[in-house]
Amino acid sequence: MTKKQVIQIFGVLVAAYPNFDKFKSDDQVEGMVNVWATIFADDDAAVVGLAVKRHIMTSKWPPSIAEIRAIMAEITHPDLTPPDKAWEAVADLLYSQGPYLSDSTVDFYLPELIAEAVKAIGWSTLYELHRGHYAGNKDGMDRVAFLAQYEPAYERAMLAASCSKSINAQIAQLRGELTAGGLKKLDAAKMERIRKEDQNNAWRGEGFRRLRAVGSAAALPDPEEDPDD
Repeated sequence: MTKKQVIQIFGVLVAAYPNFDKFKSDDQVEGMVNVWATIFADDDAAVVGLAVKRHIMTSKWPPSIAEIRAIMAEITHPDLTPPDKAWEAVADLLYSQGPYLSDSTVDFYLPELIAEAVKAIGWSTLYELHRGHYAGNKDGMDRVAFLAQYEPAYERAMLAASCSKSINAQIAQLRGELTAGGLKKLDAAKMERIRKEDQNNAWRGEGFRRLRAVGSAAALPDPEEDPDD
């Protein structure tokens, strides 16, 4: 986005909020234009303009940069589902799939961020919480458990989505330089969890295969028995 495009957007803002005190001073407007030109330098002018129009239609007050960037994040990241809508999707899946789903298959039904929150709890655990009220336990504990996992992850994702790519890259580089050892430990712990989950899934799969084999063998007639006896 160029400074010329920022000036055009500010022309719209000044017209939309004619009574805003800061828009009555040329020096203040020029200062805001310079800041916006710096902050939105990496962004598509069409997306910024759309976010500004959305703000004008829904707010009586001029936008801050943070407000515009939050709207831009909503526009450009439709996969980041708000917590209430995310829970609706999980609740529908609990109702439709019941206990017949597993941590290894939730990705097929849910967006990545929602699936990761579900897997952090464990599908079987979440389903037991879901059906707990039938056994007289407190209702809604499945929702509480899911939102406790999902809301912090959603907020972090929205925060990252609200920043420009260059800022996120600079932050990632600096964090890597300052906490390389700690990040490696976190990555190692995550990889160990994934390895353990894969191992457990393999064991469960082998157990099911053995049970099916035993059941099939039990169903076969004894070849030494006389079928007429």
